Amino acid sequence: MSRVRFTTEYSGVGNMVDYLGNPIASQNNLSKYRKVTDETMTGDGWNFDTRHVTSLGGIIKTLVTSGTTGAKWTNWQASRLANPNDSLYAHLAIPGRPSNAFLATDTVKKTNPSRPVVDLSVSVAELRELPKLIQKEGDSLIRKWGKQTLNREFGWIPLVKDLRKLATIRDDVVKRLDEIRRLKSEGGLRRSVDLWAGSVSGSYDVITQSGYKLVVHHYLDYTTQTKLRGFVVWTPDELGETEGRSLLKTIDAVLGLKLDMSTLWNLMPWSWMIDWFTNIGDILEGSRNIIGATHGQVQLMDHSITTIQGLSNYPGAITPFSGTLETKQRRRHTGSIIDVQLPLLTQRQITILGAIAVTRRRPG
Repeated sequence: MSRVRFTTEYSGVGNMVDYLGNPIASQNNLSKYRKVTDETMTGDGWNFDTRHVTSLGGIIKTLVTSGTTGAKWTNWQASRLANPNDSLYAHLAIPGRPSNAFLATDTVKKTNPSRPVVDLSVSVAELRELPKLIQKEGDSLIRKWGKQTLNREFGWIPLVKDLRKLATIRDDVVKRLDEIRRLKSEGGLRRSVDLWAGSVSGSYDVITQSGYKLVVHHYLDYTTQTKLRGFVVWTPDELGETEGRSLLKTIDAVLGLKLDMSTLWNLMPWSWMIDWFTNIGDILEGSRNIIGATHGQVQLMDHSITTIQGLSNYPGAITPFSGTLETKQRRRHTGSIIDVQLPLLTQRQITILGAIAVTRRRPG
């Protein structure tokens, strides 16, 4: 069952009269609006939404349109700006935002007590596969660049990263043991992680007031910023395990010493490229269960802020406008749904594809 609460604050009252001075309408000029919607069912982690709007300016100080169908506005905020639920108070869509299926899967993968710090079996296999990828190619300058790029991206960079992680592996094991102790506590292991952040800007011509021979345009600049987080609770499959046994399992998990479906997937040719467009690899990594734990439903949290500002086509008669829309949203989601998306490739990914193309090209 949903519960809705809201409050509204106003900055004054605007008035409109006809050409004879007879009242036509009055309205409250918006200052702040806050709405909270939540579910009142038993337990926690149910759907939750907040919407907070602020509005400043966009006030028609004094403006008169002529004729018997005209009117006079005094201290009147453009009507759409005075409505906190109007569609102009909206977030812009940010390119590259992952789907909820990707985000939920990523939450499980990043919080899994069995996640590896260094996946040694995969790292060794990747180094062995590299010569096969670039063998039997000519020595032209562009092919040399392709080989060096692949060697760097799939050989030296992963190797250096793994060596750095191995240098602190003792601390990683200690931290993971602390996680496992919390896992076996009464409330289980409660983890939240950052998943994604992005921003976008845009400018739009918006009609904010019309009627009585008056059409007000606002030329609005929008900037939207979004941060996404995930939360999940892990519970142990069994209790009563000895400290020695827990230590051995922790070492296996941290170093990725156990062969499982995630390991086999990473050893498959081109699986790394498939993972650019699907969440299969993340699902398999999230399903690792060396420690012995099960996760509940994932909670995805979205915190977005949009700033809006601009002038009207009557800059002398209407004050500048600035406003904000801030929303927070929490939704439950499963973490094991396969999804496909077409992401915006990074410069690194484009470079890798280019390197593969030139090393695979036939001489001639």
